[in-house]
Amino acid sequence: MDTIVKTVTETAGGVLLDAPGYDLFLTFDCGQCFRFEPTERGTFEGVAFGEYIEMSQPEKEQILLHGVSPENAEKWISFLSLDKNWDHIKGDVASRSPVLQEASELAGGIRILKQDEFEALISFVISQCNNIPRIKGLISALSRNYGKEILLSDGRAVYAFPDANTLASLPLSELRALKLGYRAEYILNAANAALDGLIDEVKSESDTRSAIKLLTSVGGIGEKVAACTLLFGFGRLDAFPKDVWIKRAMQRYFPGCKDTSVFGPYAGVAQQYLFYRERYTEQ
Repeated sequence: MDTIVKTVTETAGGVLLDAPGYDLFLTFDCGQCFRFEPTERGTFEGVAFGEYIEMSQPEKEQILLHGVSPENAEKWISFLSLDKNWDHIKGDVASRSPVLQEASELAGGIRILKQDEFEALISFVISQCNNIPRIKGLISALSRNYGKEILLSDGRAVYAFPDANTLASLPLSELRALKLGYRAEYILNAANAALDGLIDEVKSESDTRSAIKLLTSVGGIGEKVAACTLLFGFGRLDAFPKDVWIKRAMQRYFPGCKDTSVFGPYAGVAQQYLFYRERYTEQ
């Protein structure tokens, strides 16, 4: 699949990117990213890759990166997944079944973000048996206590996500004090595994099933956490996380289906479309 180089236009407010079909709200609202929030200004703001970023959609087919220079836009193009051919991806998913055709029409504005691999891993370890507001609160507390402080022009402080070395060095009792519960031990396991080369090992693994086996060899990382990490952190668009919503959709529309390869090379995108359809439109 050819990648798409989007037009980058410098404006007084930052950098304007071509983003046909993109829906920022749906993308940040579908449970794949926990560090971005809508503002009263009609923008989204958050921290990724150790930097604060604010973005908006002044026009339906564009994204404005506030205060960003053209030279610094590339990382955000990748983060927002604007370097992929989403017409092709959406078309492939829609062709798989009438249900996916309908789901792609409803949720086709969702894009799979390309997040930092380690942050995605720890975030989805924290997500286990948790709801989104609490996940966001725990990640925020972890960043506030152990991440780099970033002072904004309006006087506010935000915080980068802590690195593997920082987390691996923490006493278990400190993590438990943040009300992480049993996840505190899993975070330490994952941070130590990352220091031992886990991230690079997963990157070098060409087969997604084998990558899942690498991740699930770490104590506290199950199939769902591994699949979420691969889909939202490593850009493995064939990874297919199964939560209660997806299991319900599978039973309803694809009974007896155990091999998610039927959803094709973009099974993870199909998963997001199904998630949206099941969560927001089905009674």
